[in-house]
Amino acid sequence: MLLNQGALALLPTKGVLWRQPMFESLDDQLKHNDQAEASPKERMMKYLLIGTVSVVVVGGIFAAIQFAH
Repeated sequence: MLLNQGALALLPTKGVLWRQPMFESLDDQLKHNDQAEASPKERMMKYLLIGTVSVVVVGGIFAAIQFAH
C-alpha cells in the first residue's frame, strides 16, 4: 500500500508504518542500481553516446530550419 501525501509516502513494513520522502528514496535507489550495474567505463560511454545523439538531433533540427528558409 502506497499512499501519496505530498512528497511523503506512507509505507507499511513488517506491520510498522513510517514516513519516508518518496522522491529521495527513488532517486537513491536509481543511483544505487546504476552503480551496481555499470562500470565507470560503461557509464562514460553512455554519457558520450547521449551527448553525441543530442548534438546530432539539435543539429538536425537547426539544419532543417535553415533549409526551410
